[in-house]
Amino acid sequence: MKRPLLLAAIALLVVSNAFVLAHVAMNRSGEPDSEMELSARELQYVGSRTDDSSVVLMLRWQNTAPEYLVSGPLEPPGWFDQTKLEQLGFDLSVPAGSPKASRFYENSRSREAFAALEFEGPAWEAWLNDREPRLQTETSYGPLVTLPDRLEIERQTTPRLVSIDVARDPAELRRKYPDRKRVMILRALVRAKLEPERRASPAGPLRPAYLRGAITRLAIESINVPAPLSRQFDNQSAYSPYTYDGKQVKIQPPTYTATLRVGSKYEPWVTDVKVGVRPLR
Repeated sequence: MKRPLLLAAIALLVVSNAFVLAHVAMNRSGEPDSEMELSARELQYVGSRTDDSSVVLMLRWQNTAPEYLVSGPLEPPGWFDQTKLEQLGFDLSVPAGSPKASRFYENSRSREAFAALEFEGPAWEAWLNDREPRLQTETSYGPLVTLPDRLEIERQTTPRLVSIDVARDPAELRRKYPDRKRVMILRALVRAKLEPERRASPAGPLRPAYLRGAITRLAIESINVPAPLSRQFDNQSAYSPYTYDGKQVKIQPPTYTATLRVGSKYEPWVTDVKVGVRPLR
């Protein structure tokens, strides 16, 4: 009995590996959907290797429609509204003001969709403007780091990829955003989010409850870089954006760039790495 089970397990492994290899080959065949040169700001090396000597880069991006409003804009953007949720196929049959809304939308399941991320464009400038009011009390900075220094650190070291749209059909997004050097389209998970009523107070007027969309995560956020490209990271350490000696902030420019392609299956991979070259910004 054991031998047939072992043979079946081996056969399953072979078939699974063949499927994965075929999927990768299909994704990388033909013209890429997008190609961008990113830096350590967007592709973060965490300083470790896998058993096969490859390294992992983490894709970092600014989520303008987060599930929880922690470090992003003061209010979620208008682009991921109830209308877009309906276009994505969400059941919005329970009104936001209903007593049943909280339980209903807490139990609402995420859906697969496609997200458009814009690189260093108007959305990035808008993100910086939205961040400024929060930076005064940002706990990740030391209390002696001034607001102008915090703004400059954000401008020179944080990810410039910003979410700008979602859709069920990636072709729809590409027609809307044709610049393949500026906008990448990736698979993502999205969900409906209920924002409860906010009562009137000295801080602001009454705001009724409403529904909005949230991007919970990208389908692929860790990117494997195999040898020989991985050897470019032999003398690299994790990116530290700035140092502060108690008197002065010193911003550290990224020490490498990597070319990221997105294929026909909307999955990313790294095609080139340059180390020791200071990026333009």
